[in-house]
Amino acid sequence: FLVDTEYKYWTGIYHFLKKELKVKSVVSGTQLGYSPPFVQARLDYIDNHSYWCHPGPVNPNWRIRNESMVNSMACIRNLASQRIDGKPYTISEYNHPFPNLYGAEGQPMLRAYGRLQGWDGVFEYTYNHRSDFSPNHINYFFSMIARTDVLGHFPACAAMYLRGDVREAKSAVAIPLGYEEYFDRLVSKKAIGAGVDVKGVDQRYALLHQTTVQLKEGDAASGGFDKKIPDNQKVFVSDTKELTWNIEKQDSGYFTVNTPNTKLFTGFPAGRFIQLGNVGVSIGKTRLDWATLSFVSRNAAGFGEKGLPSSILLCATGLVENKGMVIKQVSGKQITLSNWGGEKMLAEGIPATIILPSDPLKTKCFALGPDGKRLKEVPVEKAGKGKAQITISPLYQTIWYEIEIR
Repeated sequence: FLVDTEYKYWTGIYHFLKKELKVKSVVSGTQLGYSPPFVQARLDYIDNHSYWCHPGPVNPNWRIRNESMVNSMACIRNLASQRIDGKPYTISEYNHPFPNLYGAEGQPMLRAYGRLQGWDGVFEYTYNHRSDFSPNHINYFFSMIARTDVLGHFPACAAMYLRGDVREAKSAVAIPLGYEEYFDRLVSKKAIGAGVDVKGVDQRYALLHQTTVQLKEGDAASGGFDKKIPDNQKVFVSDTKELTWNIEKQDSGYFTVNTPNTKLFTGFPAGRFIQLGNVGVSIGKTRLDWATLSFVSRNAAGFGEKGLPSSILLCATGLVENKGMVIKQVSGKQITLSNWGGEKMLAEGIPATIILPSDPLKTKCFALGPDGKRLKEVPVEKAGKGKAQITISPLYQTIWYEIEIR
C-alpha cells in the first residue's frame, strides 16, 4: 500500500507537471531514504542529502559531535553507494554544521569524490538562514556566509569539480538489485534506502571506483561483485591515482588531492611530510592538531615543474570560531555552546613549510588580505636544486597566500 501510494503520487504529479503544465526543466521527487529508489527512478533525476554530525533537533538542548570525518569518510561512502545506475544524481544538501570545528574538510571531499563518481551536481546547505546578509560571525548551524574555513577553500572546490581538475574514475562497480529482494528488505527491516552494501559490497569501493545500484524488475537479481577489500587496509587510492585517504595512524587520518593544477591536504598532519606530486607540505602544531591546505594553479599552468609562469592561490585554515564563543563539553565528543559569541570571526594562522618545484629566484609569495590585496611579502628560500621553500605562519595574520612564479 505504501509503495503503491508513493508511486501514484510521484508519477502522478510528474505527469501533471510535464504533460499538462508543459514544464521544461528536469524534475526530481524527494531525497533517497524518504522514498523507494524504484519510485524515484521514474523521474528525471535522483537527489540525495547528507550531513556529518548534524545537531539533531534544533532546540535549547541541542548537541553536536565534534569530530573529523577524515577518520571514517562515512557520508561520502554512503552517498556514493546509493547512486542509481543510469540516472543523473545530485547532492542538493550537504554540510558539516557549525560548531563542529572540522567544517573545512566537508566541501573539498564532496567535490573531489563527487567528480570521481561523476555526480551531476553538489550543493552546500546553506548560504544563509538569517535576514542579515553581511554578518561577520557565525550565527546558525548551517549558514556558511561567515564560515571562513569553508569559503576559503571554495576556489579549490570549483577547480576540482567545475574545471575538472579531478578526473572521473576509470572503472565502475555496478550491483544489481531486484525489486522483490528490495521489497522483502523494506518489509523486514523497514529500510527505505538501498546501497551497494545491501548486496554485501564494501562501501569503501566508492573511494576507489564509481559505484552504482542497478535496479531490476522482478525477482532477486543475479550477479554481483565478489572482490573484497582487506579489513586491515589503511590506504585507499582512487583508480585515477589522484585521491588518497590514509588512516594508518589511529584517529589521525588525512585526505589528499594530487592533480596537475589542484592539490589539497585535510586532516591530522601528525608530524608527517606530505608529498603531493612535486609539491611537499609539512604542517606544524595547530590548535586542533588538524588543518586544511588547498593549492590552486589559477591559470592551470602547474606549480613550477613545467617552467611556465604560474599564479597559485594557497589557503590554509585550522580552528575558526566566533570571538567570545564558549564550548561546553557534554559527554565524549559531544559539545554544545554556552555562548555563541559574536562581533567577528577568529581564524587560526597555520604554520607550514611548502616545497615547490620552481626556481626560488623566480618565485615570490605574498600574504593576502580579505579583499585579495597583497599585505606583505613572504620570504622564498632555496630548498635543493631547482626547488623553492616557503614558510607560512600565524605572524602573517591571514589564511590566503598568493604564489607567483615568473
